[in-house]
Amino acid sequence: MKLWNPLAWPIPVKIAFGLILVMITTVTIIVLVARSSFLAYNEQAIYAYLRERGDQQVAQINTSLRSAAQELNDFVEAPLNQRLIVDALAEKRTGTTSDPVGVLLRGFVGQGRSFQQAWIVAEDGTTLFSYRVGGSDPEPIDAEISQAAYERAATSVTLGAEQILTALPLSYEGTTPVTAAASVFDFEGKLLGFLIVLLDNNHVFLDYLQPTGGLFDTFNYLVATGTEPQVITQLDQADHAATTSVNSVAVLQAFRGQSDVASYMTGVNQDGPTIGYYAPIVSPYDRTTTLFAFIKENNPSSANNPLQNIFSTSRLFPLMIGLIAVFGLMALLLHEVITPPIKNLTQALQGMSRGDFDAPVPSAGRGDEIGEMGTAFLDMRAQVRLLLDNLEARVAARARDFAATQEISRFAATQRSLQTLLDQVVQLIVEQFSSIYHAQVFLLDDAEAYAVLRSSTGEPGKQLLARGHKLAVGSVSMIGQVVEQGQTLVSRDTTASDIHRKNEILADTRAELAIPLRLGSQVIGALDVQSKQRDAFSADEIQVLETMADQVAVAIENARLYQESIRRLEEIDALNRRSTQRAWQEYLNSQRARQLISEAGQSFSTDVSDLRQSALQRGQIVTGEVTPNQTVPLAVPIILRGQTIGAVEWEFPANDLDDNRLQLAQELANRLAVSLENARLFEERQRAAERERVVNNIAARLTPQTDIGDILQTAVREIGQALRSPQVSIRLHDTSAPEVNGSNGANSKNGVHSNTPATHSVMES
Repeated sequence: MKLWNPLAWPIPVKIAFGLILVMITTVTIIVLVARSSFLAYNEQAIYAYLRERGDQQVAQINTSLRSAAQELNDFVEAPLNQRLIVDALAEKRTGTTSDPVGVLLRGFVGQGRSFQQAWIVAEDGTTLFSYRVGGSDPEPIDAEISQAAYERAATSVTLGAEQILTALPLSYEGTTPVTAAASVFDFEGKLLGFLIVLLDNNHVFLDYLQPTGGLFDTFNYLVATGTEPQVITQLDQADHAATTSVNSVAVLQAFRGQSDVASYMTGVNQDGPTIGYYAPIVSPYDRTTTLFAFIKENNPSSANNPLQNIFSTSRLFPLMIGLIAVFGLMALLLHEVITPPIKNLTQALQGMSRGDFDAPVPSAGRGDEIGEMGTAFLDMRAQVRLLLDNLEARVAARARDFAATQEISRFAATQRSLQTLLDQVVQLIVEQFSSIYHAQVFLLDDAEAYAVLRSSTGEPGKQLLARGHKLAVGSVSMIGQVVEQGQTLVSRDTTASDIHRKNEILADTRAELAIPLRLGSQVIGALDVQSKQRDAFSADEIQVLETMADQVAVAIENARLYQESIRRLEEIDALNRRSTQRAWQEYLNSQRARQLISEAGQSFSTDVSDLRQSALQRGQIVTGEVTPNQTVPLAVPIILRGQTIGAVEWEFPANDLDDNRLQLAQELANRLAVSLENARLFEERQRAAERERVVNNIAARLTPQTDIGDILQTAVREIGQALRSPQVSIRLHDTSAPEVNGSNGANSKNGVHSNTPATHSVMES
């Protein structure tokens, strides 16, 4: 089946078959329509010829521009060259070609083929050094070209480009000057000036714009964009370029990034039809920027038909045989040229899929399209490798950040001491993040007027804590603004920051990051970290630190709540102890005794009062010395709700006393405390029930009475009996009437009196 499937044929067979097929088709068409349609064929030939030669010339010019750009890059990036140029610009030193910088420029321009002149211009536009091939010392400068090149370079830096290549809207020695500029910065990133070179148009452009001989005669020229577009071409084609509209369709399409062959009108009045090839010449620094429009136009006056007499009948057969042989040889040649590099690229691609990024690609050194494909493959492979390295670095950084966050979170979740928590968190941040050299935590005071420093790292932190460092909320400082706004603030360069507040103790700070500590919508403080490097905090790092800040805020609140709960428990415990002590004092008072004592067994052979007092004061078991009877006195406190209400005294044989006995004694004392408390509470409930019963009985006897005298007599009698009082009197006073008395005694004029034993009590209303 492969025999009948052209897609499965080997490349040599495909090439041979394709070439022979193209040859047979072409010859057949030429034979059939040679005499009637050769003009159409001729136009097609012109199209094909312009496209083929145009592609080659565009590739050559692009390669020439890249070579010049690379030559400039290599010169600027050489460490010695860079240091000499930076020093000269920093000092704004001018000199001649005998100066080291002048010698450097002379060697750079004189040894290469791409540049005709070079000069070093300061950031303010002052020319410090210059050299022109074959020039004198000092070298005269074309002020107009120098000024235009400097302005283009300065504009490129403003727009974010550090190197540019541009054609100036001027005329210089009969052609358009083309300059390249490289920005020069000091080691802190400050712009010092520019290295500007004037390209040698002969070597860079005109060598590839030579008129092409052969079947067709063409005009070749480059058009630079601008308000007054400039043309670069050979001197012998200058007249044609002068009469050609640089705003033709071909030029406009080329500057739109398109490449093609088309028929269009040209000339000053747009009245001359022509066939032309157009393509963009892109900047070697930015492939999306078109520098020139390459135009290759056919000369209509040279169009002829030199091939017509070839296609006579007598020569057709030998021509066919010869073409077949030639095409066969071309197929073999193309096979040798195309197949091996394609296989090599395939092997390199397969190696890259296995992780081998060093497989050789010999075809990258070729100058044709396969070479460009090999170069593109190398660029792609380098880019993939760079992306993988960056990805691995980011994964490693994320893993480090995750580990740091996990460690801080684990510590914060288990720490209950607020100060220990803060000290350990700032120390862990400094240890885990290499770019951070100082970390500190501020918390708002009770009035929320100041952010007070609570924890800080290193010796500077000790000094700040010692002097009670604090910042007002809303003050012109990172902390003051963060606690007021509740938003993260970062100062990537403290020397240029409007809100960074310089601290002489932290003089090395070059970047600062302040993150609010929030509980919901409430800001309770701020986490502040500082670095010795400018622009030290990446977006990923800021996100990780914000997550840490949220966790620290929750941990701070947990520590506060824990300490508050401990304090409340202590207050409750103290209240329980006081309540228990008061309850037992009231109970003893109700029993009319200072203490309740119960004894069993034999009397102690020694005085244990000191042991008892010690146990009551210390709240723990106290043992005495061994007695002559080989016993050990022992006092065990009776503890109820943290309050010692008494003691149990024992005397154990010395040989039987051990830790188990002591633990048993304490456990028995604890159980005794519970039983005593239950008994006390039971008696209190009984007394309360008895009081309620007596009151209810008296109320029941008073309720049926309707006469005041009867009510008073019943009341004094019942109250006297209930209270066992010898005298109970009830007196109702009225300022305008005689007194009415009721008492539990003998009858009198105003009441009844009754004498019972017990204390005397009077109730009056």
